[in-house]
Amino acid sequence: AEGFRKLREVYVVRFPELETLLFNALDYARLVLRAGNETDLTRVDLSSMLSPALVITVTVTASQTAGTALSDEQLANATSIAQRIIDLDESKQRLVVFVESRTSTTAPNVSAIVGTTIAARLMGLAGGIQNLAYMPGCNVQVLGAKKKILAGMSTHSAQPHRGVIYDSPIIQQLSPDLHRRASRLVASKCVLAARVDACREAT
Repeated sequence: AEGFRKLREVYVVRFPELETLLFNALDYARLVLRAGNETDLTRVDLSSMLSPALVITVTVTASQTAGTALSDEQLANATSIAQRIIDLDESKQRLVVFVESRTSTTAPNVSAIVGTTIAARLMGLAGGIQNLAYMPGCNVQVLGAKKKILAGMSTHSAQPHRGVIYDSPIIQQLSPDLHRRASRLVASKCVLAARVDACREAT
């Protein structure tokens, strides 16, 4: 987040409107590396990193931008920060792969229910398989939950029960009206599975 903020502070000189178009740090960093000081983005291949609609929006906005070219020092700084953001994400992805490979061994039963990615996130949020094993199902259901407030709505529109377990394939394949009930059921099954995995780990 800090790197993304610094990158925007530097690149806003060149393309001030970009931060209202790209909210993802990786997308922003990749565009900075690819576009640099280029004023005509039709000369830059953005199709591999952005959706067709977003490519058009960014390209048209860039052609009308109020920004000015960066100095060599500013461009070098922006490029350096953007590269660090991408390198950090690649390191994070390698770590995720490693953790997931360990999760399938540490918590095979939980992984079988929600997948290794969600199982790893659940254990991380709970503080380990032992803590997850003795956590109430209702708490597991909301692990990692973030309040989502819709624009123009009150805080009553927030969805407090959407924990990371909602992202599991077993729930996502169901119709939305079944998600909450399914998340309660899956959370309770994860606790039972975690108890089995915790016993295996202890032996």
